Amino acid sequence: MPVMNRTENRTETLLRQMLDLIEELSLHYGQEHDDDAPSRAAQDREVLLSLAEEAAERGLDEDQIEKLFRAVIHMAKEAGET
Repeated sequence: MPVMNRTENRTETLLRQMLDLIEELSLHYGQEHDDDAPSRAAQDREVLLSLAEEAAERGLDEDQIEKLFRAVIHMAKEAGET
């Protein structure tokens, strides 16, 4: 088995942290009730817009971050339903 260098190890660590956060988000969505859905959708939109703006301030692509977060939220909601 090849030995990972520091950069590869750091990349793996960061990706595992992201995986943990996605799992936590899916647990969060799994605890919600159907009657929370309309207000949750509105809150999600507000948060996405705010984070997209913050991403731009950090020098990241605003549109790509919004797409990424939409995909993460969608995935978390689906996982939370199971």
